[in-house]
Amino acid sequence: MDLRTERTLQWIEQAFIDGVVTDGFDKVTVSQIATAANISRKTFYAHYLDKYDLAEKLADTLLAQYETSLNERLTNREADLQDMVDMLISDEHEGRLLRALLTIHTEEFDFEHRFGRLLSDRIRAYWHTDDELEQEILVSYALTTIRHYAWSGEAFSRERQHRIVQRLANMF
Repeated sequence: MDLRTERTLQWIEQAFIDGVVTDGFDKVTVSQIATAANISRKTFYAHYLDKYDLAEKLADTLLAQYETSLNERLTNREADLQDMVDMLISDEHEGRLLRALLTIHTEEFDFEHRFGRLLSDRIRAYWHTDDELEQEILVSYALTTIRHYAWSGEAFSRERQHRIVQRLANMF
């Protein structure tokens, strides 16, 4: 990919993220994205079918990065959980992208649902479990944790997560 195309795609992505975070996905239009990215609508459509296609492609990229980190974490207990969370949340661009995607809940696109399916698939494969309750609880906990850190801006704390899990164990 040439530098001009790469830069154009970055501008489109940034305009999309800014629009979704500021106005919400439903209100963002291709015209607004194109204007904010300083490109024509024709240029936008040369790369994407519509805003849903753009959201899908951004989600695919982010989920692929997370899946790689998650697989590393699950297969290598020495892999640093902090690095995995930082990749997803702490990087300013990735964090804004994650926040934008987490706000989109339409029939055509629901990032959180896709994210949950990815987590459920990995949990089922790694722990060899078909226990739906276990999967649902683990996915819910992971998504809640990720949402919290993505929106709060707090630094991830492994100790805090251990304390929460311990309290859950004590509760039951």
